[in-house]
Amino acid sequence: MTTAAFGEWRGPREERDTPEMGMGELWDALPPLEPQPPTSQEAGLEQYVQTRIEQEQKRLHDLYETQLREAKEEVDELLAKLRLATSSSSTSAPAASAPPPPTTQPKRVDRTRTALQKPENFDGDRKKYKAFREALMLNFEDDEEYFADERRKIAYVLSFMTGGAAAAFRTEWMETKMARRM
Repeated sequence: MTTAAFGEWRGPREERDTPEMGMGELWDALPPLEPQPPTSQEAGLEQYVQTRIEQEQKRLHDLYETQLREAKEEVDELLAKLRLATSSSSTSAPAASAPPPPTTQPKRVDRTRTALQKPENFDGDRKKYKAFREALMLNFEDDEEYFADERRKIAYVLSFMTGGAAAAFRTEWMETKMARRM
């Protein structure tokens, strides 16, 4: 097809040629695109992701329900023991020479932590920093009680700095810290 034949086929043009246009004008010159319906593969993937999200939500819901039920049972058990202890001590007057009952430390109840993935080892690559930092923040949020101490946070972060510039920083930081202690 010759240039003239193409011009006739295309019809008259009212817009300017693109070399004189800026990016905004070029964008406006493009024909509008209609949104395409998702392909069957995209729809299937979306359905798969939605199903997995719902499964995980149900799993977490069931886990939290179990933890709550166990905690309530333990509270009920402790309340029953407390009532029994207070009722038996109020019915019998303690003897003046009787030693006080031994104090028992409350039983520590370990909560079940969320199974979070530990951060990937960090080598100082700036492209990986954001993901590394987000993984650390998730772990800090998950166990706020443990990470309330800044030293624990620092030790935790340093334990994942195992390669490249991050390992060099870790070594330097540890040497500086040890030098201050001496």
